[in-house]
Amino acid sequence: MSFISGIENFVAKTRFNITEVKINSARKLFEKVVKDTPVGKPELWKRNPPVGYVPGQLKANWQCTLNSPATSVLNERDTNGSATIAKIRTVLADAGLEDTIYLTNKVPYAERIEYFGHSSQAPEGMARINVAAFQHLVQAEVSKVK
Repeated sequence: MSFISGIENFVAKTRFNITEVKINSARKLFEKVVKDTPVGKPELWKRNPPVGYVPGQLKANWQCTLNSPATSVLNERDTNGSATIAKIRTVLADAGLEDTIYLTNKVPYAERIEYFGHSSQAPEGMARINVAAFQHLVQAEVSKVK
């Protein structure tokens, strides 16, 4: 093996490792956010549910996209998160080193749940608590690189 081909192999392996860490870290973070997203239980609410309330709509609206954030609300429901996580994994399977990965939720009440304590099931939000632990998640993925 020549010096140049050795350098090229090192660069290729490094790019691969960085991409793997990036995608696996994003996947784990996003799955935690989805799992921590509450599904409304009107029996716990102080008020009646709004007209047209759909249990599981907030969880179903975590949208993973590449290079630009999602801009619309999905008319779907996912009470256990499995369908949403499957969609996230599908998008991440196409992600590369140069891609920007987004996780977006455009449901109008998502901000109230995240920041203003509108859910007794997720009083500290869904995303913030997981983003706070993200560095540890990335470090765990880096430690797997050989």
